[in-house]
Amino acid sequence: MRARPALLFCAIAISTLAVANGGPIERGDTLKDQAVMFLEKHLNDLRDIHGRTQAFTSAFLDESARHPCDICKDRKANVDASKYAFEAEQAFPERFEFTHEVHREGITVWKLDKSEFRITIPYTKRIPASPLGKKGGNRPDLGRPSTVELIASVKYINGRWGIENVERVPIPENVLMLELAPMLAMGSPTFDDQKGFTPDVSSTLIKAGVVYYFHPFSTLNTGEVWLKTGLRVALRTTTLENGDLAYDRLNLVHSEAIGANGYVVDNNATINIRSRARNINETVRSTAIEVPLGISKRISLSGAMDLSLEAEVSYALELARSIDGDYELDRIGTDHVINGETMNASGGAGVEYTTAPEAVRDATSGEVIDFFSGRTSLLDDLALDKSGYLSFGFLPSVFIRKNGDIKYNIGLRVQMVGNPQSDRVLDADYFLKENDTERPALSTLTNSAYQLFIGLTLGLSL
Repeated sequence: MRARPALLFCAIAISTLAVANGGPIERGDTLKDQAVMFLEKHLNDLRDIHGRTQAFTSAFLDESARHPCDICKDRKANVDASKYAFEAEQAFPERFEFTHEVHREGITVWKLDKSEFRITIPYTKRIPASPLGKKGGNRPDLGRPSTVELIASVKYINGRWGIENVERVPIPENVLMLELAPMLAMGSPTFDDQKGFTPDVSSTLIKAGVVYYFHPFSTLNTGEVWLKTGLRVALRTTTLENGDLAYDRLNLVHSEAIGANGYVVDNNATINIRSRARNINETVRSTAIEVPLGISKRISLSGAMDLSLEAEVSYALELARSIDGDYELDRIGTDHVINGETMNASGGAGVEYTTAPEAVRDATSGEVIDFFSGRTSLLDDLALDKSGYLSFGFLPSVFIRKNGDIKYNIGLRVQMVGNPQSDRVLDADYFLKENDTERPALSTLTNSAYQLFIGLTLGLSL
């Protein structure tokens, strides 16, 4: 038996080559097994506490070690080893017949120094009802079985095993947070179905509200998997700019051409009509209420930080949409042909009609087509339909603790956000019918159902 510490030390040395001080050991199976065996013996001493009190208390490294008092009247108390042994003896007059289960997948081995290691061992402890909890007993609080989740911090120091502390695993922290998420659209949506229309589109999206992280499945969240829901306001601004769009109506037959003598000289005179929209600007602002649903996996980085890998789906329903914008509009007549001859100005160039008095009448429909140049038209009065849109994305972030509780959340946000869409095909009438308030916003003519947004997640716990 004297050779066991030396053999154990050799095994430790072999399994921890090239491991930096303070770092976790990846190949510490032998050390884990020895630590679990030590803890098992310690728990057996606790079961037979009436005869093994000295063995139980001497397993702790020093008097500062603490143990959650899961059998005290004050279940939240943390007491020293002697006090816990005394409470166990009082609570269970014969034998402390609890059962336990070690969670080996959660064991972590840390190398602290050349011959010093810390092994943290999570385990479940199932405490039976005490005889003193029965009717007439003096411990009615122990009348029912209970279960606690604990972590034992076991140390190996220069050949000696000891328990540094036993801590209660905290109940999962359901957290209510204020959340702010400013985002910027990446790239521009496409307008492939709109001939000649290739605008520059930029968007911003700000989400702000309350989110709730919770774990509904059990009192112990060993997998560190969390669900999220909440209520947010989404403020979205989309800005569109386009330089020049031209639409030609060729060889329009207009009503009789009257000559200088006052007689009809051609019943089939034709003219080309060019409609041009220039310097198109549009800004659409929407306010929506949004409900997010998310699931995340947290990975502990330290006692003060957790890495969160979160997937989120949300649906936003627009409460209000507004638009402002304008464009310059020209309608010019060219290539005027009477009796097969193109009308030319005195210099020989083709005549262009640019003013209202030069209007012509469509011989087929009777529509009067007037001409103008540089007229500004507003988009402000469009009555835009409200709609809903879906978003989904990936949200890596870091939860930061203060005094042991989650306080802040800081991270990135990569989301695909739905675009409001209209099935209208853009043509000259869109710009010429300036009083049509039922026209859709130009930005909704995109054939891109979703757009990529990237931004930040900023959270503060309430």
